[in-house]
Amino acid sequence: MGFEWKNIQDVLNKLEEELKELLEAVHSGSKDNSAEELGDVLFVLVNLGRKMGINSEEAMRQCNNKFERRFRGLESDFIQQGRPLSSLLLEDMTDAWIEQKKAERKYK
Repeated sequence: MGFEWKNIQDVLNKLEEELKELLEAVHSGSKDNSAEELGDVLFVLVNLGRKMGINSEEAMRQCNNKFERRFRGLESDFIQQGRPLSSLLLEDMTDAWIEQKKAERKYK
């Protein structure tokens, strides 16, 4: 029908616009408007994947698997140290997350 972004840069420009609108909605405090704008961002992201020849659903599945793998790794490290997750500060977990990412890169 011709109602299509011409190239990836057009989609990225639209994503930037939609992210600004989402930020405004979040700051407004309107949950309904925020949900609508989040939907718009997701829609544009799926179209970006399509333009790039990437299956967005599969990319999300892989991301979820990566998140779980890294989280299980940091969880295991803290258990070995005798430190329950409930006792940790966000900074401790963030540092451990960064270490998990570094370890993955090392073995790729």
